[in-house]
Amino acid sequence: MDLESQHGPEMLIFEDLTGGGKTEAALLAVHRAMRSGNAAGVFMGLPTMATANAMYGRLANSYRALFADPEASLILAHGARGLNQEYLDSFEPLEKPPGTTLRDDGGAVCAAWFADNRKKALLAPCGAGTIDQALLGVLSTRHQALRLLGLSRSVLVVDEVHAYDEYTGRLLRSLLTFQAALGGSAVLLSATLPLALRRSLVEAWWRGRHLAGAETEEPVCRETAFPLLTRGADGGVVESILSASRTLDVAVELTGDDSSMFEALAVASKAGACACWIRNTVADAVDARRRLVAEWGVPEENVLLFHARYTGRDRLNIEGEVLARFGKGSVKNDRAGNILIATQVVEQSLDLDFDLLLSDLAPMELMIQRAGRCHRHDRGISRPIGYRSPRLLVLSPEPVAEAAAGWYADLFPVGQWVYPRPALLWRTARLLAEKGALRLPAEARELVEGAYGNGGPDAPCVFDDVELKAQGEGDAERAMGEYASLRFEAGYDTDGGLWRQDVDALTRLGEPSRQVRLIRMEEGVLKLWAAENSPDMSRRACMRSEVRVSLSKFKEPLIPPGMEDSLETFMLSMPDKGRWCHCLVLTENESGLWSGKGKDGKGREVEVAYGCEGLEILHL
Repeated sequence: MDLESQHGPEMLIFEDLTGGGKTEAALLAVHRAMRSGNAAGVFMGLPTMATANAMYGRLANSYRALFADPEASLILAHGARGLNQEYLDSFEPLEKPPGTTLRDDGGAVCAAWFADNRKKALLAPCGAGTIDQALLGVLSTRHQALRLLGLSRSVLVVDEVHAYDEYTGRLLRSLLTFQAALGGSAVLLSATLPLALRRSLVEAWWRGRHLAGAETEEPVCRETAFPLLTRGADGGVVESILSASRTLDVAVELTGDDSSMFEALAVASKAGACACWIRNTVADAVDARRRLVAEWGVPEENVLLFHARYTGRDRLNIEGEVLARFGKGSVKNDRAGNILIATQVVEQSLDLDFDLLLSDLAPMELMIQRAGRCHRHDRGISRPIGYRSPRLLVLSPEPVAEAAAGWYADLFPVGQWVYPRPALLWRTARLLAEKGALRLPAEARELVEGAYGNGGPDAPCVFDDVELKAQGEGDAERAMGEYASLRFEAGYDTDGGLWRQDVDALTRLGEPSRQVRLIRMEEGVLKLWAAENSPDMSRRACMRSEVRVSLSKFKEPLIPPGMEDSLETFMLSMPDKGRWCHCLVLTENESGLWSGKGKDGKGREVEVAYGCEGLEILHL
């Protein structure tokens, strides 16, 4: 099938390495669709708010090239967009003085009408946000039709397609069906996409075109080459092998001794190299940062900690510092001797580059994703001697054939709940040990498929029970996604489909959580954590003072004795009266740490501490 001879809606799947130019390819595809009249705009759906912020920043400098209208709006769509100053600065008033047009500084603009409500965000010509904003269009929520209307006129671009669990993945496939049925186009991006997942995405698209009455052949996906472009249109499916824009040969070493990890970081810092250790849990990341400073002598100012358990203000500040020290624009003096201890927040879409990368063992597609942060940019001889070849050090139990049932859990007692499939992890470790390197893209497909049991090593039978349980939970998540998703063919007939007003609008599964709004008690005066001055009670200051915490760890705050009335008065002065969050009063102790008290999900009293390492909950 000639790609240029086909017109109408299409779905493109770009598979290439991290840093291989997938975003640029997606924008070229968007331009092609808009030029041919098949789309009027674009919405970029990202897995996290941090990656959405990064994408917004990239689009702000170039999005006008897609539009004839010089005042086309660029929207940022996620729950914490009020924290992004660049976005707030882009607002254009509903009524402008005659003769005024664009901002003087040439930055992005956003009409106030689009910005005043997230339900209207997808109607904007151009947008970046979390994929959740689009997924709400296939759930039984108010104004979901408005979201679908906006998407159907745009190209839906979804980055990091591999990053979602079974439930969210099922919602995404439903969204693709709706997008195709409504005549919209889609572009999906991934560095590591198992063949079975690619097939399911193409089939979801095909189902939508079939429901729209298009004459389509049932799709067939067979190609295993990498990088790869898969294009689905009414004429069929074409798989095109792409030339590699980037190659990576990362030496891999496994160790079961965390001392080797700390030693590697300490040596790198002394050599003037920059390094990152990606840990699988916040608790492990905090512990690593403490030990690296206290036991291994790395200067505290050279060690950055980055995870999701910071307030909105502090997380944005840390993200900015991480990009400054390790981003594309960083220079030798920015990078030298600096170490980043982080969780999964850095493995997706953030443009970071390290001389040395360390990682806890995770599923193969995530190991490849993380390895893409090592020598991401060509810095040549500017890298320190001994660090001019990419290297990945992995903390992992030895993948022996006679592994015990607690093979992974013994080394990662908390991480086992993040990645609950030991057979997948064992095959990942075994392949990494056997190969001794990640040779990308040449072996990318072999590694991913092998880790999932397609031609890879046979995992020990001792994992079978846990694996079956994990597979059952995955099946249950898919079933929940199936139940929650609207069905295109059912329309809005309440008797004929899954339209239920009592279905919770969850775009992701996970442990129930709630925002905790931190309030400081300073010299008898209550102040929002992020308030620039004590009278600042703006909505933005409230959001910048919040951190999300699971309800099992922190279910309710305890009000300090004698502060009931003053706290109630303080909350009434908030824009939302503190209704949709927990308001927690913190006082400073002698060591400079701020703390308050509450109860966990089992009613036990806990202490909540907040400082440079983020929020920590301790049982009393």
